[in-house]
Parts: sequence; C-alpha cells; structure tokens
Amino acid sequence: MVIIDGTNLLWAVHEACDEPEVTNEIQLCRTLDRYFSMTSEEGEVVFDGAGPPDKSEF
Repeated sequence: MVIIDGTNLLWAVHEACDEPEVTNEIQLCRTLDRYFSMTSEEGEVVFDGAGPPDKSEF
C-alpha cells in the first residue's frame, strides 16, 4: 500500500508546472484513483487540515 501526503504532492505539482491540470484536492484524488486502478496498486491519500470546503465529491 502506498500512502501519499496529498498536501505536499499538490504543492509540488503546482511548483513543477506552469499550468497544472490538477489544481485542487478532488482533482488530485481522481488522478491518483485512475493511477491506482491502472497499476492495481492500493493507496491512501492524506491531507493536512480540514481539506476542501465541499467534501461531497469524496
């Protein structure tokens, strides 16, 4: 199982890309979900703090 610090990964994506396709927590989780599905890996994404105000998409 892979455990990912979502806050740090999202920050790194924003730092590495001028116009990142992943701009928020929900998009990051969707992207990682596709990755885990394609690789048959299991993973968990953890965020510091409260996360996005609207959690209905989780």
